[in-house]
Amino acid sequence: MVHVRCLDPSLWRLEHVHDWLQWIVREYNIRPADVARLSSMDGKQIVRLTREDFGQLMTNPYAADIIWSHLNFLRSQKKSTCKILFIFHIDRLARYLGKVNYGKARNAQVK
Repeated sequence: MVHVRCLDPSLWRLEHVHDWLQWIVREYNIRPADVARLSSMDGKQIVRLTREDFGQLMTNPYAADIIWSHLNFLRSQKKSTCKILFIFHIDRLARYLGKVNYGKARNAQVK
């Protein structure tokens, strides 16, 4: 799976925000309901939010802290131009390729 991600969150469209929130949900075991109120916002709207705004928008303080912290990290990493990163799920890809190659090698030995 490949995600196109702009380093500058203020330039994110709705689909970028949605992808980011889905990643946050999976990575930190946050319930999708906890981030639902943010999913209708684009990047410009999200970066305008204060820490207090996050606390009011979200019922789960843990989720609010995680998202706020990650957003601040991304803001600190942004460049003047929007760079496109291809983020591969290397571990999943490696496991898949390992199974495929292992399976082929194993089948070749059995014959």
